[in-house]
Amino acid sequence: MRSDEGRLDVEEARLPTLLYYYEVYDMSKASSMMDKVEKILEKKEISYMETQGNMHIFQAKAHAPGYDYYMITAQIKLGGSTTNPTDTIEWLCDEGSVQEPEKGCHAFKYSRDRPRTCKHVESAKRLMKTMGLRTEYNERLDEQ
Repeated sequence: MRSDEGRLDVEEARLPTLLYYYEVYDMSKASSMMDKVEKILEKKEISYMETQGNMHIFQAKAHAPGYDYYMITAQIKLGGSTTNPTDTIEWLCDEGSVQEPEKGCHAFKYSRDRPRTCKHVESAKRLMKTMGLRTEYNERLDEQ
């Protein structure tokens, strides 16, 4: 427990300090991300655009100067191998272009999470679930 001045008590000092700080940091990070996701969904700053084959496309309002919106894609990948038995979804948030690599969602581009994520991707995941969009790979759609 902490004293009123914010110093560690003797009992708390005995805890594995690294684990304690990791858990505190991790919880605040998750809470912050979920708060942002809630705001995006509440303000309707993300929308489903269309599905092209095995890819769902979303558009999210950008708050960074010089941007109107970010494009988010959810590419459904075929599972069934021994290393990947179920279908997976590869998420991408506007990474900019070859001509302008500095553009795009910086949070996604520099995310340390694996797989990478950002508030736009997490919002699109929630929207996808709410809308009941398909999450299974469909071979016939790739043949067209």
